[in-house]
Amino acid sequence: MLIKTKGIVFRTTKYSETSLICDIYTLERGLATYIVSGVRSKKAKISSSLFQVMSLVEIVVYDNPNKEVNRLKEIRPALIYQSIPFNVVKGTVGLFMTEVCGKTIKESEANQLLFNYLYDSFLLLDRTTHKIANFPLFFILHLTSFLGIKPNNNWKKESYFDLEDGCFITNLTGRQHYISLDLSTHLHHILSIPLQEAHTYPIPKQERKELLEQLIKYYRLHVENFKEVKAYSIIQEVLS
Repeated sequence: MLIKTKGIVFRTTKYSETSLICDIYTLERGLATYIVSGVRSKKAKISSSLFQVMSLVEIVVYDNPNKEVNRLKEIRPALIYQSIPFNVVKGTVGLFMTEVCGKTIKESEANQLLFNYLYDSFLLLDRTTHKIANFPLFFILHLTSFLGIKPNNNWKKESYFDLEDGCFITNLTGRQHYISLDLSTHLHHILSIPLQEAHTYPIPKQERKELLEQLIKYYRLHVENFKEVKAYSIIQEVLS
């Protein structure tokens, strides 16, 4: 059966001399893996540039639910980025976002709310003219809502965020994984601010760096097999 759907390219791997295998998060089928034959040959009718990580695409694919890898028939841009390919900072942030998505999203079933959040986030990153230093922090925090690990925003004055239990606490007895009062307060505020307004929130550079590091730790505690985010160290350098 042929289906047409929008997608976000998460990962691309070379396969044989001329083909690619791509992990694409789709609107209709969730995370799906496709093989694209002949795309790396000199006579290829499909440009390999369409399979760059974080590309927003429209695809036509042969869909067989019983197969782990299906074949891609057609692909075209759903949207052409205007600034990400030419802006090192935006490109690095986008790679960080994509890597986190690839390490957390495994379901091969439709999730329109999650798809729309990701699609709109990449579009916002591309089109915004505001500073994006807060973007990675806000993105991964709000992503938790769609992963089923959203922190409980039960904050009150002089409370700490417990990374293990995912809530704010005032008694640290026996607690091993928690963040400071200042970082906890920032976390509380950011939970109620949409990604579109990330640039409006004032947070010192060092505290932003530390909070992002703690949220990565939070993911490790709550997402099974969540491994090292390679783009994390790069993004810290770019945003410093």
